[in-house]
Amino acid sequence: DKLKEVAQRPEFRDMQFSLSLMLYGGIRPTEVSRLRKDDFDWDGMQVIIRPSVSKTGGGRTVPLRGILGIRKKDRIIPQGWNRKWKALRRAAGYRGNKWVPDVCRHTFASYHAAFFRNLPELQLEMGHRDASLLMTRYMVPALKKDAAAFWQAAGVRIE
Repeated sequence: DKLKEVAQRPEFRDMQFSLSLMLYGGIRPTEVSRLRKDDFDWDGMQVIIRPSVSKTGGGRTVPLRGILGIRKKDRIIPQGWNRKWKALRRAAGYRGNKWVPDVCRHTFASYHAAFFRNLPELQLEMGHRDASLLMTRYMVPALKKDAAAFWQAAGVRIE
């Protein structure tokens, strides 16, 4: 929540989209920094993580969630992304060893599993070969009501 709050500030507004990709798409920071304009399918509301962009060399397609509140002109990966990502984390109070690498990806996995309850879909979106890595490394137990609030903040319909 602190990262999202800081991303509302004018100096970090161009990072809102990137943060959304990490939190609501489980995309790794390095992968976000390597995305290009033609990786986005706006009509299909998805982003393609090409093998040359992914950490593991495997491609995947990820739904675009959490972007409804982001102005279309801000749906970009800004230049100097790595520097801006570090500044955003620092402004949110995450310095040194307070920041856990890929914490946004872990948050995504935990809340996706708790809310959607669909491990094969989660596995595909995260680009894992099997669900064992999800179960042992990425997910922490989350209450369904907390997961619902997380996804509702992303604009996902909660029924």
